[in-house]
Amino acid sequence: MTAAGLLPLLGILMKGGLGLPKVEAPEPEELRRSLLEHDQEALVRDPELVEGKYARMARDRYAFFRGTAWLWPSRPSAFLSPGASRIALMGDPHPENVGTFTSGAGVQVVDFNDFDRAGFGPYVDDLRRLALALWIAADMGDLGHKHRVKVVNELIEGYELEIKNLAANRAPFALRTNDNAFNGSMQDILVRPTDEQDAAAGAAASPDKVALVRQLLSTYPETLLDGKGLPASMFKIKRVVVAPAGISSYALLRFRVTVEGRSSSASDDRVLDIKESRGALTAAQIVALQRRFQEFPDDDPLLGWATAGDRQFRIRELSAQQRRMDAYRLVRELKSPRWKKRDMRELALALGRLLARGHARAPDASGTPGLAALQAVLAGKADGLAQETAALADAQADAQKAAYHTFKNLLNAQGPRLGWKK
Repeated sequence: MTAAGLLPLLGILMKGGLGLPKVEAPEPEELRRSLLEHDQEALVRDPELVEGKYARMARDRYAFFRGTAWLWPSRPSAFLSPGASRIALMGDPHPENVGTFTSGAGVQVVDFNDFDRAGFGPYVDDLRRLALALWIAADMGDLGHKHRVKVVNELIEGYELEIKNLAANRAPFALRTNDNAFNGSMQDILVRPTDEQDAAAGAAASPDKVALVRQLLSTYPETLLDGKGLPASMFKIKRVVVAPAGISSYALLRFRVTVEGRSSSASDDRVLDIKESRGALTAAQIVALQRRFQEFPDDDPLLGWATAGDRQFRIRELSAQQRRMDAYRLVRELKSPRWKKRDMRELALALGRLLARGHARAPDASGTPGLAALQAVLAGKADGLAQETAALADAQADAQKAAYHTFKNLLNAQGPRLGWKK
């Protein structure tokens, strides 16, 4: 966002100190202008996709939260240092950006899976985004304020625990689908993202789009961890569809491509997700960060990247075995007798450890793993960090709710593109 575009949102910034933060939602016209500026390039290129994105964001509070990670500026914190302010960040950690992978060694893991907003900055930015996601989901699941605070406390406890764990040279935290910390099962909240993994869904790509995909796949194998051992015939194109998906990234150019696989039999065809990359880092940088952030560098052996002119794309495999966490199933389970309040806290603890592992092991903006800086800044201060994070999540959740209702009113008054015209 440009400096001019940020000015209308300065009213959102905290007023009244770190102890009792006040977060204000933007006024309707401020919100409308900010959304249109953020999506300006996509509106010019493909306004129908932006219209679809806004329709998805209007579904509920959580969907609006997913589509507005950029809206809330970074905030000051009492628990930062220069080193802890340049950590490798996932950028948008929340439950629906967690899913399963089968590594090159055949190990099924649970890990963060969406690094569209990856970059470098204060570690608290990732923590706060994850805390807010859990707060909103817990609220939608009818957990009271006291229990929402406990969920955030467990998130910070898990984060601190993993930093201590790694500093003591113990094995990094590993999350599995059969984790037995829950009374309920993690399987209860994992789903197959069918809108992203149905190879036949989507509109058939035009000849120029197929040509673009062919160009990307010609260089993509060179970016794989073990691309040299794969035959070129494995990436022979069989089908290309244009397949927008997600919420925040719905307006990005995205293809679902069926390729030949290791043999001519359809039984080993592979499906690749080719997604335009428009983050703060290059596609190559994001892929490198993701490999260091996740449990194994080959969580997805077919993770790579490619460019076409000044356009960048990240490429990954989609498989029928993959699952991702689903916020709506989580909400449903919280309302059911299967899941207890403790389960939500245990989930927060696990996600806190997962996030800390990535922050600690991935190189920061100077090329140094983040562990030492995080260990120093957290020493004896986790309780204060938990209080600060919970207070901000509480205040920001209220502002998010108000902004969501403002957004819905804007759509009703201004139309599906918020009054945008060419």
